[in-house]
Amino acid sequence: MQDKLEFGLKVLWDRDEIVRAIEQEDEDIHRLKTEISSQKGSTYFARGCDAPPDRRRAAAALSGA
Repeated sequence: MQDKLEFGLKVLWDRDEIVRAIEQEDEDIHRLKTEISSQKGSTYFARGCDAPPDRRRAAAALSGA
């Protein structure tokens, strides 16, 4: 690690504002959030296991997990 530098980065953001911006930009994300909010219990988590990794991350972000 000789002659290397290490930096730290702290990011502050408004989660709700970012989620709204993502929903406006991507119709699939908007549809996914609508589906998630209409589900009860852990059903949407079970369905999310079959989704591609980027969809699972989006679902987790939108559900607040």
